[in-house]
Amino acid sequence: MDTARDDLDDYLTSDRYHDLVSEHYYDHRNQGGLTDPTFVKSSEETTCGDDGEFHVTITDDRIDDIAFESRSCAVSRAVASLLSEHLKGMPVAEVAELDGYVARQLEGQYPDLRRECVEGPEAVIREAARDYLTEGQRTESV
Repeated sequence: MDTARDDLDDYLTSDRYHDLVSEHYYDHRNQGGLTDPTFVKSSEETTCGDDGEFHVTITDDRIDDIAFESRSCAVSRAVASLLSEHLKGMPVAEVAELDGYVARQLEGQYPDLRRECVEGPEAVIREAARDYLTEGQRTESV
């Protein structure tokens, strides 16, 4: 534990992880909150303790803007960044059907131990999109 932070660079750039993990960890996209989001979706309790949320603004049933806040591991933060970049402009209905996008982008190149860190953020935003569509939370953003 004492050397974990010092070992992070070598760990993320090792052949255990796809280069996108390191890229998005060191150069986060869309990190932070939004001023007036249509909805905020927090992650549920996870076995590894990841804690974060997506802030989403919807216009004409598309993701107009998206940001994330994360108090999670490096992998989960990188995945949230990767997702946020991909989802901007996407119809909410397509987000509700996401299934394995991140794993495909990472070409399965991550330790099985980190499966929940890789799949968790996608599950959170997929559930948020489904909730938005089924609960009639449609509001027009100004």
